[in-house]
Amino acid sequence: MGRRSARYDEGLFVVEGELLVAEAFDAGWNVIEQFQSIDARDQFRDGPPVSFLYGDDFKKISDVMSPQGVAAIVSMEPPAKLAKTTMTWCVVCDSIADPGNLGTIMRSAEAAGASTISLVGNCVDPFSPKVVRASAGAVFHVQMRLADTYEQLLAQEVRLLGLTSHHAIAGKSPSSLYDVAISGRLGLVVGSESHGISPSAPIHEWVTIAHVGRSESLNAAMAATVACMYVAHNREATR
Repeated sequence: MGRRSARYDEGLFVVEGELLVAEAFDAGWNVIEQFQSIDARDQFRDGPPVSFLYGDDFKKISDVMSPQGVAAIVSMEPPAKLAKTTMTWCVVCDSIADPGNLGTIMRSAEAAGASTISLVGNCVDPFSPKVVRASAGAVFHVQMRLADTYEQLLAQEVRLLGLTSHHAIAGKSPSSLYDVAISGRLGLVVGSESHGISPSAPIHEWVTIAHVGRSESLNAAMAATVACMYVAHNREATR
């Protein structure tokens, strides 16, 4: 299941590492099969079948240099509770291509209390091993809307805030994130590392993160993290 097409044909993905496998179990995901290196201490759970592999054989199914010797195959079908999550505010990832960035955005969004992560455009697969690792388990705790569209978000009356580093868009300066209303059903839109947010995206308000250093902008994951924590702080303060 190293290839995206294979993962989606089977509806399964691989989770590797003691903590991430435990996270999948504890969050109620359907673990189909467990794998353990015979060199590792027993860490498997009761229930799903366990296959024991020699160290060299385990490395063949691993995509890291020094595997922990613990892995599992997990169904992409989320637990019912997660699938029925009510939209409050979400992070919209527009063609995020870097696995580390998408995983970090997922981690920050979940930590900040976002109900949903929507993937629009050509995003990297959120179930790829690199994204799952970078998410630090967040993939198991936040609702993922795959192949979402802006039209679907607008139909749910989501107000879209577009994060940008540009000084002007269509001749108008973006607002500071710290000056806009954070209440209501909100979608924080983060664009791709190289091209930003799609020009056709129906953004309601463009926002920027003010900073005083010499750097022109933050990368996608850093900007999303700052924005997510700001949104979380303000929504908590207005409850």
